[in-house]
Amino acid sequence: MAQGVVRAARAVGGEYLEPRILAAIRSARYRSILDQIARGPGFQFTRAQVLERLSGDDKKALDNFLRRMTKLGGLEAVPEIRGGYRFPNRLSKLYYRMTSGASVRGDA
Repeated sequence: MAQGVVRAARAVGGEYLEPRILAAIRSARYRSILDQIARGPGFQFTRAQVLERLSGDDKKALDNFLRRMTKLGGLEAVPEIRGGYRFPNRLSKLYYRMTSGASVRGDA
């Protein structure tokens, strides 16, 4: 069953997320931020939680990253939680997790 979920994430991600979002987020800094968010627990997070896991220049780029990802539809704001965001669906988080770290390391 886990292999089926991974295949579905790759299919959905490759068709819908890759061209629209990952192609728009090419910088190593943005990919690093995406990797940190995708590896976090759950499908919802706050800006403050992400800031705790980031270092130096990634912290400075976080707000622009969140704005851009929200505009592209890669993340959604959670109005009930101050500074809250969530992935639009579970497959998108899985796809980001599978691809973002590899892209940062140059494996993809």
